[in-house]
Amino acid sequence: MPDYVFCTLNDSVAAELGKYWGSLSLEGLTSLSDSAAAELGKNQAVLWLRGLTTLSGGAAAGLGNHKGELYLGCLSSLSDEAAAGLGKHQGKLDIYGLTTLSEGAAAGLANYQGTLSLDGLTTLSDGAAAGLGKHQGQGRLELHGLQTLTDGAAAGLGNYKGELCLTGLCSLSDAAAAGLAKHQGSLNLSRLTSLSDGAAFELSKHQGVLDIRNVTSLSKYAAIQLAKLDSIWVNDEVRPLVENGRLIQRARTALCVELAKPENQDIKDDASYLNALRREIAQQFGVPEEDLIEPPRPLTSQEIAEKLRKDKQSKM
Repeated sequence: MPDYVFCTLNDSVAAELGKYWGSLSLEGLTSLSDSAAAELGKNQAVLWLRGLTTLSGGAAAGLGNHKGELYLGCLSSLSDEAAAGLGKHQGKLDIYGLTTLSEGAAAGLANYQGTLSLDGLTTLSDGAAAGLGKHQGQGRLELHGLQTLTDGAAAGLGNYKGELCLTGLCSLSDAAAAGLAKHQGSLNLSRLTSLSDGAAFELSKHQGVLDIRNVTSLSKYAAIQLAKLDSIWVNDEVRPLVENGRLIQRARTALCVELAKPENQDIKDDASYLNALRREIAQQFGVPEEDLIEPPRPLTSQEIAEKLRKDKQSKM
């Protein structure tokens, strides 16, 4: 890959470089004119422009025509106009230097096709998350720098269509889990080391691969809930718990199928019959009889707070 050490770039040189079929490393550039960007946008390979600290809307529009990997790691800010221009890009777009993202810029970037890396973001507003969540094509969104996520931001990202990488998250509330559970595609939460029963209940609704490989322990309830997922990535400590959860889920399904048979409609409310049937199926699958009884959903933190408030009022 040629590494051209340019501090400035005129249009004629940019036009020649745009015709080059291979990768271009132009790390020395600290600024780029709109016309030069339009020429470089014709390149169809990897384009390294990690020296740029600012990018005009016009230059972004030119680079947005580029198809391939585009690295703009030193950009410290991104206007809404520039984001809209880059949103036309097809391929990997790496802007890891950004630490914040406006709602308008997020909405502009949502149109990209490929991998969008925003690893420098340490916070994400609810509005910006909603903007990124508008993405509807095939893609991958990398937000490895986020260590926390508000419930509102999780709800916004839950609408994202594509692979969602949140490998920096250290914790996840039940409400945030509910928001992310709406996501369809691969969901990477591989830094989490624990998961509440409520979060497991919500994530069990997720459609796609769930990566929680660093969760080191799960309650029996959580394992049974996560066993509902078709594809889940866990470590060797947790895998037996999830496999046992799948066995329990199959036993519960067998019980439901048996109770749904026409000949059992008149007797399914008979407690003695139900207990005998539950005992038979539990023995058949080798699981405890009590595991065939579906426990109630765990209360969310908001529901617990509301219950405590009402209890306090009733004692006044």
